[in-house]
Amino acid sequence: MSFKARYFPVRAVLYGAASTRPSLLPIQTRITSHQRSPLVEEALSGSIQPRIHDTIVTIRRGRRQHRFQIFVKNHKYLPTNAAVLALMGRQWHGDILVMRMGYATNGVVNIRSGDQRLIEYALQRFLQVVRQGRRLSVEATKAFRNIVVLG
Repeated sequence: MSFKARYFPVRAVLYGAASTRPSLLPIQTRITSHQRSPLVEEALSGSIQPRIHDTIVTIRRGRRQHRFQIFVKNHKYLPTNAAVLALMGRQWHGDILVMRMGYATNGVVNIRSGDQRLIEYALQRFLQVVRQGRRLSVEATKAFRNIVVLG
């Protein structure tokens, strides 16, 4: 078994604070024989907060499960996210990056063309249970189990 790492871009969706629309973005990803780890630091703007928080959102649609990893920063002085405000009517400070998790792969895989509706739903649920503030309140791990999308 080889642990030699390679680096490849993996497509993600960025809800940038400076844009009113989400954008597809290649994220450099470290790939070994047993794991795929995205290097998201350069994709998220704002030098105020160096720490990046993440959580995994699982969505059930019929018999299929879709998992997305959401990356954020938390600080009141980060700019208001125009994309989240325009699309969802909710206020969030800083960028939000969403990546798809693999089924058989341990880590992230490319966003697919039909994922946009699932991503928006996952982000809406994320914003319902996560609160920005002095500390990022993430009751999300329990709340994200067994999310159902109808249709």
